[in-house]
Amino acid sequence: MRFLSCFHFFYLFCNNTIFVVVKQVLTKTYHNMNSFEIIPIVAIIFSHGLVFGVLYFYFRNRNRERMSMIDKGVDPSIFIQKPRSSVSVALKYGLFLAGLAIGILLGAILDKATSLDPAAGYFSMIFLFGGIGLLIYYIIEKKNDRSTNG
Repeated sequence: MRFLSCFHFFYLFCNNTIFVVVKQVLTKTYHNMNSFEIIPIVAIIFSHGLVFGVLYFYFRNRNRERMSMIDKGVDPSIFIQKPRSSVSVALKYGLFLAGLAIGILLGAILDKATSLDPAAGYFSMIFLFGGIGLLIYYIIEKKNDRSTNG
């Protein structure tokens, strides 16, 4: 009974149905429980488990790879990334957001001027000009890297 009282705190923050499902699982009275009530619980558990598993294997393999490279005598300074300047990050986000704004504007113009579906016009223009903004950022950064490196 003490274990069941721990779920009163859980009950304050959750829906009544979740509390009923947990209570039925604890008391093993799920004979009248519909299978649709347990689907959200299973989906939440598996989705969080999937994210945790992918991150775990990524970081574990990255660490193993780095340790084996260090064992073979490779210089560990290749793992240190150079810090990006705040000007570069501001330029990237500025160009991206400007591209999105132009995309929204041209999407509205397409909506008024053509018989194209409004959602298709807006989304196509937003993605197109957002991508163009990122391409402009890439070109500017490439020129800056060439001028500073050689």
